[in-house]
Amino acid sequence: MTPEYFSKFANFFALDRSPSGVLSLRFHTDGGPATFTGPMHSALPRLLDDIAMDRDNQILIITGTGDRFMTEIDGPSLGDITKPMVWDAIIAEGRRVVQRFADLEMPIVAAVHRTLFEDQAPRSAIATLMTRELRAERDA
Repeated sequence: MTPEYFSKFANFFALDRSPSGVLSLRFHTDGGPATFTGPMHSALPRLLDDIAMDRDNQILIITGTGDRFMTEIDGPSLGDITKPMVWDAIIAEGRRVVQRFADLEMPIVAAVHRTLFEDQAPRSAIATLMTRELRAERDA
């Protein structure tokens, strides 16, 4: 039986699990390469809570869609980040993402490629596989 959370966050994440418990989490935007958005950032800690609570998950593999991993950001979707309350909420969400990854009781492997803007997911992995072209956006 497919867990409900596999479809609950389908706008941002595609999930698939093998019979042995290997969970694949693929970030996407409309089925193509993922764009970092406010709604995606808000959904990620809730998804990670669901993943953590599902004892059938044994290993988490994180990847992107297409030839890049979150190389673009939809700034307006984050709200008016010049307002302290908006910026504070974004930072609090970011902390929740990092905490949720740290709390997962399973190995995490990331397979990413090309430039990335959002790197909390790959940095949370025990192993990260990258192509030669990968570099953090801040290093570009």
